[in-house]
Amino acid sequence: MAVLLILGKSLEFAIGRRAAGTGPTVKNSDKFKRTGALLSPAELKFYEALLRVLGPGVGVAPKVRLADLIAPARRLSRSAWQRDFNKLAMKHVDFVLFDKRNGLALGAIELDDASHLTLAAGIRDAFKDEALNSADIRIIRFRARSFYGESELRAELSGIWIPREGPEFREV
Repeated sequence: MAVLLILGKSLEFAIGRRAAGTGPTVKNSDKFKRTGALLSPAELKFYEALLRVLGPGVGVAPKVRLADLIAPARRLSRSAWQRDFNKLAMKHVDFVLFDKRNGLALGAIELDDASHLTLAAGIRDAFKDEALNSADIRIIRFRARSFYGESELRAELSGIWIPREGPEFREV
């Protein structure tokens, strides 16, 4: 009976806080704004080219956080694990190819435009490459351009996916 009374008071308190505006609600509509298109024009063009060459068993997910693909492997301490996780959570890859049968990532794709030529971008790219490779996830980099040939895409993606009739996969 005491447990129910405490639970009831806790619920009453939480409802009262939410009603008073101190709970996890967003009342002011200018706190957030839409950021625009999910994909840049170059990313959208590449995405459309990917859809043309991939079989029905391969899915494409855009803008996936590294932390959704990999996690820190060793846990020296909680703070060290959190530090490493935060590095992953703040970075993404442009596209992830995944097996539609089980949702497992087959590989990652980065579309490199002129912004990847800076020193800072090179350091970020090297971190992504090393992190994904250490977790046995292949990453392929493509130069951003105005046209993507289907045969070139198939050839480049053959390390992740063997393009034939139907979804056949190579172990990565």
